[in-house]
Amino acid sequence: AELVIEPTNPTVCAGQSILLKVLGAETDISWEMILSEEGKAVGQIQGEGTTVTYIAPDEPGSYRVMVMDSSDNAPAQATITVTPVSSECQLPLPPN
Repeated sequence: AELVIEPTNPTVCAGQSILLKVLGAETDISWEMILSEEGKAVGQIQGEGTTVTYIAPDEPGSYRVMVMDSSDNAPAQATITVTPVSSECQLPLPPN
């Protein structure tokens, strides 16, 4: 099975979070951020397994995340576009 990240090219407001899911992965799933050329903040990934939460940095830009598993599947990448905070951004949900 080929690894696919959903959504593949999400957009998220600076400082907010989005769920990322991997399809086709088997075991030992690992997510990582691909550092930007400037090596600046790229956000954080919380959780593990097939669904994780990506927390965007405060710096707008384009960030890449990669996921792989223990099989011979090629790693999958997603490009996350972080936009400046605006009135169109959804407010973060209060913590449970």
